Amino acid sequence: MLLCSERDGVGKPLAPAAGLALVARLVAGVGKVEELIAPLADGGAAWDALVDWRLRPEFKSAKRVQPPVHYEFGRDLLRIRRDGEGQVRPQSPSRLETLLVSPLAWLLEELSTKPVDWQPEALDVMGRGTLAHGVFEDLFPAGYPVPTAEAAAARVPMLLALRIAGEMPWLAAPEWEVERGALQADIATAARHWARVLADLGAQVTFECATIRRASGSVSEICPSPLSCNCSSSAALA
Repeated sequence: MLLCSERDGVGKPLAPAAGLALVARLVAGVGKVEELIAPLADGGAAWDALVDWRLRPEFKSAKRVQPPVHYEFGRDLLRIRRDGEGQVRPQSPSRLETLLVSPLAWLLEELSTKPVDWQPEALDVMGRGTLAHGVFEDLFPAGYPVPTAEAAAARVPMLLALRIAGEMPWLAAPEWEVERGALQADIATAARHWARVLADLGAQVTFECATIRRASGSVSEICPSPLSCNCSSSAALA
């Protein structure tokens, strides 16, 4: 049995293949090519031989399962999330999709209890700025004499180690030695610069503000640190 297309891609009937004429000559009792063709759409023995007919299965509607009593929360879970004004937050399409796939995962997101993916520690700009701020607060406390440039730089390693131990203890590990050393060198350079600026101006640190107040009353913004952080110390001319 050979199968061939009866119509082309746009639905037009196709003429029998030229090779069927040669086949017809070899089949006894066949005079025309059309006698070899049996359209499957007409049903019959040929179609039945190709298709394994099976009875359509019967589908029964499933019975609704009643949730256990302890699953009843006594509140509308769709009204859990609210904005600052107490209004119910709408459900986004992605949240509704999560609700269909996993109601438990959806509920955890509504309760803000979704687990936070683990991420490796990284010394980013914000972390460097936090440590630098802490070291400068300890180096130049308000109301105390300004140290010399070399004295300020000499205290940087100890003060940085204390800040790391209190805020980023993982940075004290041996594998962070290169990053720790580079940060220490940057803070020491900034400390020398800031100490020289204060000494040249005859100023003293007074309160937390990144300004130097001059006798004339004008305010000049100064950021001595090359660490791209907002310096929180200030100085006033004596």
